[in-house]
Amino acid sequence: MHYYTREGVSIENISRYIALVVFVISLVIGYMIHKDSAKEGIKGTISILWAGSPLMVWTVVYWLFERYLWKIFPINSFLKVPNLEGEYKGILESSFDNFEIKYPIKLRIRQTFSRISILMEMENASSKSYSLNAFLEKRGEEILLIYNYQNEPLDRKKATLNEHKGTAILKFSSDSNYFTGNYFTDKRPKDKDKSVCNYGEMKGERVR
Repeated sequence: MHYYTREGVSIENISRYIALVVFVISLVIGYMIHKDSAKEGIKGTISILWAGSPLMVWTVVYWLFERYLWKIFPINSFLKVPNLEGEYKGILESSFDNFEIKYPIKLRIRQTFSRISILMEMENASSKSYSLNAFLEKRGEEILLIYNYQNEPLDRKKATLNEHKGTAILKFSSDSNYFTGNYFTDKRPKDKDKSVCNYGEMKGERVR
């Protein structure tokens, strides 16, 4: 997974909120420790453990937020960062073959608050592409995902596509259950006209 650019609440502001939560939790932990450590023999040891509690609490709280809490309503509504994590199936049509073939595709998106990965597989073309960087934004009733990708054949002997790079622009419905989009590749070395780039269209729906 890699970092991605997104609209909404910044990670700097989130860190301030988490710091406030950690401060409150640490105070509660400190109060409970000192309250229960009436015996002088264990008070010193417990105090040492308490001294490191803010760091431990920060680690746990941030991990929970990064992986899970940011997706939960109303936190996600406040953050305004769309959650696209899931698996999608659809079709892709390409200028490579004059849009005559509908290629079945699988799109798998993994996402945390600060990281994302987009993996697309084309069954008939025996290739897969994975994201290198991405931009995510909610625009009105649509969610816009733009990412650059690297495409690689799964079996070079049977591949119908050469290794290449490109850009995909996908528009998801507000509930992120459907998407449509376009893609553009870099120059294809085996094209007759090397000045023309390959491009295409795709659409799909969430299956998981």
